[in-house]
Amino acid sequence: MATNASPTKASRSVRRPYYYYRATGMRLPADPNSTAFKLALEGLNRQVAADKAPPAVVPTIGSLTCRPPSSRSTPAPPPERPFSTCSG
Repeated sequence: MATNASPTKASRSVRRPYYYYRATGMRLPADPNSTAFKLALEGLNRQVAADKAPPAVVPTIGSLTCRPPSSRSTPAPPPERPFSTCSG
């Protein structure tokens, strides 16, 4: 996921490539074959994967709107019907 940014001119007209991690924009060490480069890239890959992971507990609308069970002493009785269902 590293990209080679456009080389910039140094003080002695030497062009050097700079590598950046695409997802975060963080600059990586200059040599892609070095151990430091590979460790930095691996660490950034893990960080981005962890950021994209779904949350451990997904709240539902019911859990967000209802009172917690510990605050209820007894269940509420069913509501009374405003009219009789008997015919006659």
